[in-house]
Amino acid sequence: MVSKDTGLDVRVEIVMNLEEEFGINVEDENSENLTTVQEVAELNENLVQKKGDA
Repeated sequence: MVSKDTGLDVRVEIVMNLEEEFGINVEDENSENLTTVQEVAELNENLVQKKGDA
C-alpha cells in the first residue's frame, strides 16, 4: 500500500516512468486511486494492451 505521506510523490513518479517506458498516457482519474502494486500493474497492462489494439 502507498503511504499517505509520500503517496502522491511516489504515484506521480511511478506513473511518469510507466508513461515513458511503455509510451502510454495515464489519465489522472486512472491514477488517483492507485494504492497497491497490483493495481498499478493491472492499469499498465490494460493501457499497453489498448495501445497495441489501436
